[in-house]
Order: sequence, then structure tokens, then C-alpha cells
Amino acid sequence: MRQEILEKYYTPEELEKGAHHLGFLWASVANTIPSMFWTMYYLLRHPEAMAAVHDEIDHLLQSTGQKKGSGFSIHLTREQLDNLVYLESCIFEVLRLCSSSCSFRFVEENLTINSESGAYCVRKGDAVIIFPAALHKDPEVFEAPEKFKYDRFVEHGEKKTVFYKRGKKLKYYLMPFGCGASKCPGRFFSLIEMKGLLVALLTYFDFEIIDDKPVGLNYNRSLLGILHPDSDVSFRYKVKS
Repeated sequence: MRQEILEKYYTPEELEKGAHHLGFLWASVANTIPSMFWTMYYLLRHPEAMAAVHDEIDHLLQSTGQKKGSGFSIHLTREQLDNLVYLESCIFEVLRLCSSSCSFRFVEENLTINSESGAYCVRKGDAVIIFPAALHKDPEVFEAPEKFKYDRFVEHGEKKTVFYKRGKKLKYYLMPFGCGASKCPGRFFSLIEMKGLLVALLTYFDFEIIDDKPVGLNYNRSLLGILHPDSDVSFRYKVKS
């Protein structure tokens, strides 16, 4: 479909076709894979988080009349997956902790930005980089920002979407996908992909980390997306009976 739409308005060269497909391939896996890794890792490192997510999934399967086990298939809609608030909170917490994306822009005209701390002048042609990870680790916005809190984005059993800075409600408090008009258009697909795979993995398999040593972040991909782990993680898995 993408190729048909592209060729409707423009006839690309063969090299351009390959570049186009490679771009979509990269975008579909480059950040989703490490995000999935970190979500599973933190769930395995925090039994209380794993228990909350398992309970949520079990309740959903029971309410939809579906059975667990290797001999049964599960079928869930996007709306049902989006109602798994603790699972979503775990994913958002991973994105908060492990995202190192940035937004890069060139200034189109001279501009003065006024803020509570003073006025800042940016000149036409200047390069401006916004680094959301600085906000994600702000202790005024997120209590104990270096810790994984699986229910950070849940309040009274519902999704929590209100956070404050200096007493003011933040319009943007979590920006792993960017913000504004240029916000990643694939974010919905990415989130539903992660939720679906996590539900399947946790429904059909048991996992256990073999080496319990902490794993840190590798900062080689800073400013480019989700950071990778700085070492391998050995784990054991088995099909649930």
C-alpha cells in the first residue's frame, strides 16, 4: 500500500525505493525492541509489578470468556489492550527511564522566549535541541525519578495524565515520541504491538532471570531513541502448563 501511494504522486528510483523501505523497517523495530526488553526486564526484577500485570491480564481474559494455556488462543481488541492500565503504566515508566530521544530544529526567525527564570533570545539559523529526558528525570515532576515505579501512571485504578511543575499542570510530561505536530505517527502501532506481545508472553510462558546482577544503560545511542542495556541478561523460560 505504501508503494502504491508513493508511486501515485512520484516515480522513485530503485535506490529511493530501497531507502524508503529501509526507513520504515528501522522505524518499526529500532525503539520497539529495546522498549520490549526493558519492560520485561523491569517486570522480572519487580515481582509486585509482575503480579499486578498478571492479575490485570487474568481479569481481562476471564471477563472475555477466554482460557489460558498452551492449547488455547487469545484474541484481544485494541480497546481491551488499552484498558490494561498497569501494563501501560509499566511501558510508560520504561519509556520515561530509558528514552534518550531529542527534538532538533533550526530557528526560522529571531525569537525571544520569556520564562519564569528570564528571557532567552534565539537567532534565526540557530540550532535548538529539546531533550525530554531532562524532564523525565525531574524530581519535581516525578518522585524518585531514578526508580522504576510500575504504577506511576495509574491513579485510583485509572490512567494518570496529570503532572505538575512549580504548581502548574504540564501539557507535556512524557515525550518519548516527541510532541506537537511532528510527534511520531507510529506511536499507536508501537504501543499496541508491545502490549499485545507482552500479554502473549506473560500468558503462555514463565520467565526467570538467572543472573540477578543489575543491568545499566548503554549511552552510545544517546539522543537517538531508547537506550540499550550495557550487558547481556541471562534468563530461563518455559511454556506454562
